[in-house]
Amino acid sequence: GGSKCNKVRLNKTPGGKLVMMYAKKKTGMTKCGDCKRDLRGVPAVRPTKLAGLSRRVKSVSRAYGGSKCSGINAEYGGACPTTLRATKSGSTKLQVASWL
Repeated sequence: GGSKCNKVRLNKTPGGKLVMMYAKKKTGMTKCGDCKRDLRGVPAVRPTKLAGLSRRVKSVSRAYGGSKCSGINAEYGGACPTTLRATKSGSTKLQVASWL
């Protein structure tokens, strides 16, 4: 019984009846928006449970914490999001986005 997505298993109740019990789906880790690596410090829970958690549990105390990984911040020196702009000399210059 059940669909392919919702796995079931037989479970015996205290009354002795056999009932089908739906197994919870395996959760995936929250990923970085840029490099798609797993985000450390953010719990791997289903979206409905994640919505009920407080903000301090869902993020880390860093710029873009809980959305981008620490590697992105280190790469851009904490000035993320950034834009690369070519200068007259031909070298690329890191420039912080104007709306920050």
